[in-house]
Amino acid sequence: MSCPMPTLRNLTHLALRKTRHLRTIDSVLEHCVRLESLWVDLSSGRSEGLALFRSLQAHPDALPHLTHLKLIIMFDAPGLSMDILAAFIAPKKHLRCLDWQDGHVTTAQLLPLLTVLPSLPALEVLGLHLFPRDNSMVEGMRAGALNAFIPERVTALRFRISYGRHTAPRGRCWEELWARVTNLGFLWMADNEYDPIAESHEFATAAKSLQILGHKGLFYDIEHANSEAVLSPPWSPTKSMFRSVEDFGNEDWEWLTRGHCCGIRYGLLFTF
Repeated sequence: MSCPMPTLRNLTHLALRKTRHLRTIDSVLEHCVRLESLWVDLSSGRSEGLALFRSLQAHPDALPHLTHLKLIIMFDAPGLSMDILAAFIAPKKHLRCLDWQDGHVTTAQLLPLLTVLPSLPALEVLGLHLFPRDNSMVEGMRAGALNAFIPERVTALRFRISYGRHTAPRGRCWEELWARVTNLGFLWMADNEYDPIAESHEFATAAKSLQILGHKGLFYDIEHANSEAVLSPPWSPTKSMFRSVEDFGNEDWEWLTRGHCCGIRYGLLFTF
């Protein structure tokens, strides 16, 4: 990394959003001792993903002050070991926000990472791409297998669930999860718009502490009165696409939405 060493050592926030920058990841892990927020976004070839995981494996105790970690991998990279990622994340006792996006890692393969989540004492904001590739994984989700891995303290959740031709993983498992995460203020559920897990008002009603809901390409504010949930009109296209911390009222919630698509309902596709 062509950056003075004192600058590296004083960095607190870093985003590597171009594959060509990944060659610097070893320098980041070795020298950015004060880093609190890391965002790695890979959108090209398999080799970059493997290189990232090799670096994480070589530096499992790096970045001890990390509070925010976002990893977005947009290509199929067979050989990525979730054991490596889990071993890197496990010591991060200050990690408050974690966002994982990879549509090629199945829910079963994600298990090592899921297993680590309850042991992270500060984790409050969580994003996961869930890919139940076959019916057994769908049935596992229906049975509530996911619920035990979601920390009860979370205030925000982002789920991208890719179940394709399989039946949506509906069931009481979701109501049980919402009853468990009693501080949940923001939920972004990206399921199949034409075969959803539930309708928007059902999410709002079941998750009784919810303040903001993202669903079917739209965002809503939610008010609760007399045990009823009332959804606002959908956010405008401008507000949805150029969303800000002020819109969410929470910096970590806005962080969770960065790098993910929105605005599909308006015939547009934007990523931030």
